Amino acid sequence: LGMDSSSCNESLVHSASSLAESQQRLIGETLQTQRGNVAKTARLLGVPRGLVYRHMRKAQADETD
Repeated sequence: LGMDSSSCNESLVHSASSLAESQQRLIGETLQTQRGNVAKTARLLGVPRGLVYRHMRKAQADETD
């Protein structure tokens, strides 16, 4: 593809941050539609409840920054 290694690394870092942002957004939106019900959110997304709780703690921390 003609990319040098630094361009490739930058692209991977950007993709990873975009993936994390997309995950955060999806969990947040699903939590809203489920009226804050963590168990239903986790079940719908097929993820552990702990992941949803981690999202909630991170979102709360981001709000206080």
